[in-house]
Amino acid sequence: MASRYNLIVAGGGPAGSAAAIAAARGGLRVLLLERRSPPARKVCGEVLSAEGLGLWRALTGREPPVSAPAIGTAAFCTAGGSRAAVAIDPPAMGLSREALDGALLEAAAREGVEVRAPAALGGHEALASGGFRAFVRRGGGEEAVVTDHVVIATGRAVEAAGRGPRWIGRKGSVEAGEPGRRGAELEMFLLEGGGYTGVSPIETGRLNVCGLVREGGDAWLRHPALAGLAVEAELSVARFRLGLAAPPRADGALAVGDALAVWPPIVGDGITHALASGALVAEELLDARRRGAPLRAADWTAAWRSAFGRKLELALALHRLLGARAGRGALFALARALPWASRWLVGATRTGRSVRLEAGTGRISRR
Repeated sequence: MASRYNLIVAGGGPAGSAAAIAAARGGLRVLLLERRSPPARKVCGEVLSAEGLGLWRALTGREPPVSAPAIGTAAFCTAGGSRAAVAIDPPAMGLSREALDGALLEAAAREGVEVRAPAALGGHEALASGGFRAFVRRGGGEEAVVTDHVVIATGRAVEAAGRGPRWIGRKGSVEAGEPGRRGAELEMFLLEGGGYTGVSPIETGRLNVCGLVREGGDAWLRHPALAGLAVEAELSVARFRLGLAAPPRADGALAVGDALAVWPPIVGDGITHALASGALVAEELLDARRRGAPLRAADWTAAWRSAFGRKLELALALHRLLGARAGRGALFALARALPWASRWLVGATRTGRSVRLEAGTGRISRR
């Protein structure tokens, strides 16, 4: 007979691991599939907000490496020399995806999650009796299993449906050099055409370089902070759109993280949203189970919108303003004249403030 699970999660990044951990803590039998052999480099700004760090601690039971730098300022600059700085209070942290994802996968295994890596979801189909038959691909073979629910946490959808421009994410790194270059600051260089490149330190001693661009070329490497440095360009992901994917999924699966909504990197909340949405979908699954009913994709999307929808709308508005010269000038002037307004904008996009950790249980639920 086919193995049976309460939940199969496709994707072992922050969203998938958070969903698996929270579901397992609630008593569900969970299978987690990660298509890459960890640790794996991924296109990511590698800046974790204070709220995201709190979620990561709650999910993993660990502290970040002592070498992980606290990032207390986000500085924005343009090719024309304009510059504005925004305080990040409490500070964010520079943490590589290898360290972040690795701790989450280890925590999932400790909670009883069956972790398979490398392995992938080859597809799934609804069963007349309820639930799904899913096909797990690993090592050249395929195994059919049965599950009550499927969560998709496989990251940005290539050729994503919807409106708006398609983007390319670029990833690189560079040796930080002398200690002074490891100042606790995220430096954002705004490109013409609406893109930008962020440079920030991580716990390895290197500077992470991550760009959002509309087309190929090396414009994303013209960041003033990179002058004279040899950047090692590593990865890219192309043709994705920012914002909420067209919900709900027709196949009955529940999408989380970037598979559901891609946050503008400019607000620095993508990882935190992944953790928060993964933890929240698990709580919604557990609530539905207590009611004796499955969690429908439409119901999950409604719950997600209630928790995060307005924050995403504001993040997209900021992205558009910074992409336009007039809007950029207005925001720079606001940051200089009214620092409290900038701090308010930072807090207003923080998805980690939409969920809370329940004392004594280790569970995460919506505020």
